[in-house]
Amino acid sequence: EPAPAPTPAPAREGPADPFAIAGGACIVYGNGDDDDEYVSSAGCEPADVERAHFILARGLFEVRTGRGPDGAVPFDARAHGDELLVAAHARGLPMIVANPDLVRPDGRDSPMPGVIAARYERMGGDVRYVGKPHALVYAVAAAQLRDEGVPPARVVAVGDSMEHDVLGARRAGLDAILITGGVHAAELGVRQGVAETPSAERLAAFLERYPADEWPTHVCAGFVLD
Repeated sequence: EPAPAPTPAPAREGPADPFAIAGGACIVYGNGDDDDEYVSSAGCEPADVERAHFILARGLFEVRTGRGPDGAVPFDARAHGDELLVAAHARGLPMIVANPDLVRPDGRDSPMPGVIAARYERMGGDVRYVGKPHALVYAVAAAQLRDEGVPPARVVAVGDSMEHDVLGARRAGLDAILITGGVHAAELGVRQGVAETPSAERLAAFLERYPADEWPTHVCAGFVLD
């Protein structure tokens, strides 16, 4: 039987305002091509450990400490998973985790931001989770939807992770659709990325590992936006 997916960090929300930070200079654990645009849109700028006010963990493909093509390098576990975190912790830099995922959609254990956040937390670092399954992202989305006249009863969350997508939605009082061909595909006996329906027996055994109030309200083999 495939091993269960790793357990995410406890839903510790940290400060009431996780963005209450002295400035906008940040070390970026990022996705790559869109990091500059993402950071700029937040009113921040990438910086090295000596100038940074915080760490932003949104991906783990590269580490950005400056703008442009020369401002980023591919993620290296020793340099950025150990040495950089030690230096950041010595300066007391908080880490904002926009994406607490631990595994990729293909179920691999290769690096995701939740892994680096857990490592920083074990060092005693100040880690502030704002992505799924933590409450802030749902509160902000709900407020925006209310402004558009959309009540919570008309909202459903869609995702492939029980520990992030489904758990966060259910804690926020929302319906949730679990997509079976993602991180849990092997556990459900289906191929990853293919819209295959697991057997009723396999699905039931899988769900029994979780508290009933954290189950999805719906299960779907695949999800495509036209």
